[in-house]
Amino acid sequence: MPVIQIAGADPLRDEGFAYADRLVRAGVRTTVKVYPGLPHGFYFFTQLKEARQVVEEVAKFIKSL
Repeated sequence: MPVIQIAGADPLRDEGFAYADRLVRAGVRTTVKVYPGLPHGFYFFTQLKEARQVVEEVAKFIKSL
């Protein structure tokens, strides 16, 4: 199951939503997580709680595979 993570202030935000929508319409169970107001690559800013959160979520997802 893909997890699509979308930063709310990312210039590629709409493409992320479109990709997730295409997966869902193709019958692929998909999880979309939106991080409002954050820029592309925000997870590199480790001082942000959202950056730490996304790393934890990715680790949890990988462990579940």
